[in-house]
Amino acid sequence: MKYICFLLTFLLFGCSSNQRVENFDLKIEGVFDSYDYSTYAYNKQLCGDNLDYFAKIELTKLQIEKIQNEAKKIDFFDLPDYIAHQNKLVISDDLERIEVCAPCPNRTVYLKLGDKSHSITWSCNCSNFEEPTPKVIKAFIASIDDSISKTKGYKKAPESMCRLR
Repeated sequence: MKYICFLLTFLLFGCSSNQRVENFDLKIEGVFDSYDYSTYAYNKQLCGDNLDYFAKIELTKLQIEKIQNEAKKIDFFDLPDYIAHQNKLVISDDLERIEVCAPCPNRTVYLKLGDKSHSITWSCNCSNFEEPTPKVIKAFIASIDDSISKTKGYKKAPESMCRLR
């Protein structure tokens, strides 16, 4: 009986460890941070006197499954390489509107599932700063951001001064 309990305990801990998921890769480059699943590297620009922040972040199998499910829901591999925002400008006859948008950095996400791989790039949304991610990939990107933001390495990151410059 002792041997069975020991074996079950060993199997339980062996199954719950964070093992690399084969045929899966993920890279996401944000404005001030990036993550690479293949090296577990999370980098964050601090834009201050401090050096940039680096942490090792491993995603769990459950988090990876969530990301894979979101990718399948939107047919990720069939989406274009670049997604442009649909700006909705309302111009009336008696009002002149001038919209100025400084060049803003692109965000990129790369995903590999099995033998398929694809990269999507998009820029910031000048007409709606509250919704910087295109709607078609919003839930997918949220699943990635949510998975990364729940890790210790992310939570330990110092506040970035980049937005204040």
